Amino acid sequence: MDGLSETLHDAAAIVSSMSMRPVLVVDDDEDDSFILAKRIKSLFGDKTQVITFKNGAQMLSYLKEGAYDAASQEKKPWLALLDINMPKVDGIEVLRQLRGHEAMDNMVIFIVSGAQNMLDVGNACNYGADGFLAKPLSTMEFLEILHEKVMEKAKAARPG
Repeated sequence: MDGLSETLHDAAAIVSSMSMRPVLVVDDDEDDSFILAKRIKSLFGDKTQVITFKNGAQMLSYLKEGAYDAASQEKKPWLALLDINMPKVDGIEVLRQLRGHEAMDNMVIFIVSGAQNMLDVGNACNYGADGFLAKPLSTMEFLEILHEKVMEKAKAARPG
């Protein structure tokens, strides 16, 4: 097996238990949102539920309304891809609010941006982003970072 095949296989095994849980994509650019959703489905399967939002306020409203069963893990989002520059509520503010909410501690959150402003990268790290990805999204880079972060969160969630 080559490097990409092994990474794909590992990533598929890691997310198999999460495949029925939604992935959230927040981007005000409809084309970027469509491409990110398509990339996620191509990586994790067509049955992966990808919920898209045009801005951070919509996503936060979705989560506050309890559109998923907060008591169980069944429909709790496991992955979020947040654009930085959006109207109403930007990606950094969404990240800050998610990391301040205990129920979202194990969510893997990536900041995705077309511009690599070092201040944005620093803010994303300070508020607990699991990674910063540049558009256009590299499949291999995304899989490597996702694999690493999901494994870290799985280890941290294990009791003692």
